[in-house]
Amino acid sequence: MILKRGDVFYVDFIDGRGKRQRKATTATTKAQAKRLEDELKVRAERQRLGLEAHDRNPEKHTVGSLVAWHLDNLASTANGARLRLTLEAHIVGDFAEMQIDRVDDGDVKAFLDTFSRTPLRATGKAPSSSSVNRLRAYLSGVFSAAKASKLLIGENPVKGTKQRKVETPAPRALPAEVVLPLLAHATPSWRVVIGLAVYAGLRRSEIARLKWSSVDLVVGVIYVSGTKAKKARVVPIHDQLMPLLVAAKGGDVVVEVANIHNSAREVRRLLAAAGVVVDDGVDACFHSLRHTWSSQWVACGAPSDLVEWVGWGPRAGSVMQTDYLKQPIARLRAEMAKLSWPTSSTNVAAMAAGDLA
Repeated sequence: MILKRGDVFYVDFIDGRGKRQRKATTATTKAQAKRLEDELKVRAERQRLGLEAHDRNPEKHTVGSLVAWHLDNLASTANGARLRLTLEAHIVGDFAEMQIDRVDDGDVKAFLDTFSRTPLRATGKAPSSSSVNRLRAYLSGVFSAAKASKLLIGENPVKGTKQRKVETPAPRALPAEVVLPLLAHATPSWRVVIGLAVYAGLRRSEIARLKWSSVDLVVGVIYVSGTKAKKARVVPIHDQLMPLLVAAKGGDVVVEVANIHNSAREVRRLLAAAGVVVDDGVDACFHSLRHTWSSQWVACGAPSDLVEWVGWGPRAGSVMQTDYLKQPIARLRAEMAKLSWPTSSTNVAAMAAGDLA
């Protein structure tokens, strides 16, 4: 079928994969457009019969344009903004200009090797193996989405590369004494963010997308879904967290902090404001508050298996799933009430890595 929109002729045809296509042509007359249509139909028929190879990149995407397409599709998602910052900053240069059907695992490996040696603007240091693996995973997601949408015919070239070896450090919680100074020096919005971490054990990603519809201030529980572990869980609201949530009530999401993804920087800033000296060996980041929460709750007398259920969710077929899910919320609240944070002067002693084992 020949269509004309303005000065442009379009042709409709069924391609070699049986998918209907509409393409703009450079034809200036309907007769020229008809000849192009016939050529496309013949080529599609040859591809269906196996006489001619399929076009692996029918839309002629480069890596850069494919990344832009993927980001546009993710614009409304929770991770879209973070992915945009990472991919637009690092998928550049010769690699971004390559046609996607010509990219192989060797090209991806060379790109990741170059990235691993290039100092980051934020730190001036080369990225860690975890950062390289994260960029690899993001890039793999782009090519997988292209395959699913038939923009790339063939294998995902990132799958042929290996992840970098990462040495997992032993978990090191910040000392319990730093929690109250952190809360005291935080702004109201950040006080809610930190409160959800140290009184409910929520991850940063869970806090960022937590909606008021999942917070029941009457019953006193938070319903956490869409978690990293893909397991929904119920978290009782601690007595010290309740007034923070009541004061913040309004809007759609619980926390409205534009730079919540810079939480590690904010934690370090608040520690400095509180006069807390952090040893170089201590990872003073937001996620460390989650380790602090679980460690302190157990230290205050809560059963470790219950802490696991509240913080991570029940294991399939486990006692947690068959027992604690049936426990009344009063039981959870009673255990949560055991959690308390020690008071101290704002000048906490230096935190040596060896003291946190």
